[in-house]
Amino acid sequence: MPAYWMISDRALENGLPGGERGDLSYWVSDNEPLDNFANWKPVSADEFKNLLVAAADQFPLIAGGNNEQQSHVTFLVHGYNNGWDDAARLYQKLCAALYSGPDSLGLCISFDWPSMGSVVDYLPDREHARQCASDLADVLSELYDWLIGKQQAAFEDSQFACKAKVSMVAHSMGNYLLQK
Repeated sequence: MPAYWMISDRALENGLPGGERGDLSYWVSDNEPLDNFANWKPVSADEFKNLLVAAADQFPLIAGGNNEQQSHVTFLVHGYNNGWDDAARLYQKLCAALYSGPDSLGLCISFDWPSMGSVVDYLPDREHARQCASDLADVLSELYDWLIGKQQAAFEDSQFACKAKVSMVAHSMGNYLLQK
């Protein structure tokens, strides 16, 4: 299973993530540093979903009433004034602190949107966040639909119960994107 996960709304410019919105793309990595784009491998949306389902299925099944011990599938939405490399470093730092080692909370997915990465670009960042909100909503809606199917399967047989919580970490303008 991949160690690192990214869904990006950035267009590639000269082969690197830029400051404009593009189509959603899906990426995985096992190599650091994460701000080296060559360490990321593109995958299809279906492959990303299949890998994610397989990774989450490896989480332990926690008995009812102990849900605070359940693993997390967390989405990190970075904030304002984060170029791609800044967002990748923030994501790597969060993963090192909370999503690695024996006390790992589970796994974390970076939702990367095209912040301009400049303190003077607040208004363009706000517009980019607003534009990307529908893409994040689509990702979360698809996840929710999958979770409803899991809930139905668990109702019929508890061995199919979900093994993870879904969590969101949104920083700064990432909260605005999530809110929209």
